[in-house]
Amino acid sequence: MKKILMLVVALVTVGCAEQVPVNRDTLVQQGDLFLDRETMTPYTGPVFSFMIDDTSKVGESGFLRDGELDGPYLFYHLNNQLNVRYSYSNGVLDGPSEYYSDNGQLNVRYSYSNGELDGPRESYHENGQLRGKGSYSNGELDGPHEYYDENGELGAKGHYDMGDRCGEWIEDGEPITYPPCPE
Repeated sequence: MKKILMLVVALVTVGCAEQVPVNRDTLVQQGDLFLDRETMTPYTGPVFSFMIDDTSKVGESGFLRDGELDGPYLFYHLNNQLNVRYSYSNGVLDGPSEYYSDNGQLNVRYSYSNGELDGPRESYHENGQLRGKGSYSNGELDGPHEYYDENGELGAKGHYDMGDRCGEWIEDGEPITYPPCPE
């Protein structure tokens, strides 16, 4: 009985072990799809790849589901600091994405929906001060936006309509009028 119990515990432990990440460069890429080289079927599991400039360091890591990027996908600077964090769903950018300096400072935060920029956007100066905030809709700047200098002083403020400035803007303390924003 004791041997059977130990065998069951061992099988459960092995069955629950996390899958070992695979070097993405060992997979076969067909378009945006990644296939297992031996079975030529879409790969599912964690992946990584080494940096081109230093093959002793991981340059990116993430997860593939049915051969497509799915979930967070991370890129790293040479000093191992996070460079970019993308979010994927079924091979398409979907969710927040963040870009960082090699000192760990957040530079830009975007949001994607089904592969297009959609939602809030924030950017930061190297000193951590807010550089700008606004939003995207269907891949275009849209809605109210504000831009600041490195000291936190407002430099520009106004509205975008599908990528075009519209209505009243303040730029460097001066009012500027663009074509009216649609209702």
